[in-house]
Amino acid sequence: MPGSGKSSLASILHESGFMSIEMGQTVRNMMKEKHIKIDNYNLRNFALKLREQHGSMAVAKMTVHEIHRRKGNIAVVGIRSRQEIDYFKKHIKDTMYVIAITAPPKVRYKRMVERGRSDDFTSYTDFLWREKKEFRYGLKGAISDADFIISNAGERRTLAKNAKDLVALINKISSKTKS
Repeated sequence: MPGSGKSSLASILHESGFMSIEMGQTVRNMMKEKHIKIDNYNLRNFALKLREQHGSMAVAKMTVHEIHRRKGNIAVVGIRSRQEIDYFKKHIKDTMYVIAITAPPKVRYKRMVERGRSDDFTSYTDFLWREKKEFRYGLKGAISDADFIISNAGERRTLAKNAKDLVALINKISSKTKS
């Protein structure tokens, strides 16, 4: 969900050798190229039009293309639906784990206000409206299909510890499946 700590988790994973691709940043970069002001309204409309013109997997397709250009462990940030998970699993040959990161709505809202990104809402009512839109995209399904769930209701150092423990677990699982 917005403000849950996806970018923070990606940054922590980077310290463990992961590269990251943020799906939302892919959309924002396209908007910059087209000189479209980046705010929540324009971002939602642009993403919707992108999906209408190029299919519901438009951003996932661009992300898979970027993944194939890179080597090594990659964290994809911002998967929004079960369908996107299925698309990634079908088009990426390597092992893939889906990690959901969760936090209570009031905690996420506070984080969004503090980060002050141009596409974030500043009123709690608007934040809740965005929540409903995210659920309509299928985010609940993506969360329920996750291989791992990390709660991020506290401090960054707790998230860092949980993320590092998860990387160690994934490495242990991966080494067992390779032998």
